[in-house]
Amino acid sequence: MSDLLYKANVLERRSTNTMYVVNEAWKTTLAVSTVNGLLHVFDIPSNHERIKVTKGTAPEVAFRKMIPPVELPSEAQLKQNQSPSNIRWYHHLIPSESFVISNCAIEFYDAVGSKNCQFEIQEAVEATGANKIFGKKIVYRKLLFRTVSRDEAVVWLSSLKGCNIKWTPNDTL
Repeated sequence: MSDLLYKANVLERRSTNTMYVVNEAWKTTLAVSTVNGLLHVFDIPSNHERIKVTKGTAPEVAFRKMIPPVELPSEAQLKQNQSPSNIRWYHHLIPSESFVISNCAIEFYDAVGSKNCQFEIQEAVEATGANKIFGKKIVYRKLLFRTVSRDEAVVWLSSLKGCNIKWTPNDTL
């Protein structure tokens, strides 16, 4: 294991930036925080049921699912310089999202007695493209995460050092 790895958990996430949030399903992800202050989010593939991964699953199991099974090329594929799969073996090992924790604010939604506990991470980043052209200097990227329990959320959030955490009691979750 890398010395840079601080904490890893399997969580569910969905974006809160789009106007289609109501229709967006929760995605199972592997969230990894590092000692140098980064949070990387990896989407866990669901295209095959070789290993079932849900929030609360051990990070090692989720990582194993992210590595595709070995597929040996046939002799004909080798002659034609073809790969047995269109997806490169490292495809799922590239983070779908990365955050600089010191640029983040976290809002923790605490629902008393709820099985699921949610928190939103919002990162302030320098505007680019059309946002910059129209005068915005800073834009915000947001992700909403869901854990198995309140205790797991508290442990996970305590590992994210250097960001502002706001606690919001909420009975509607």
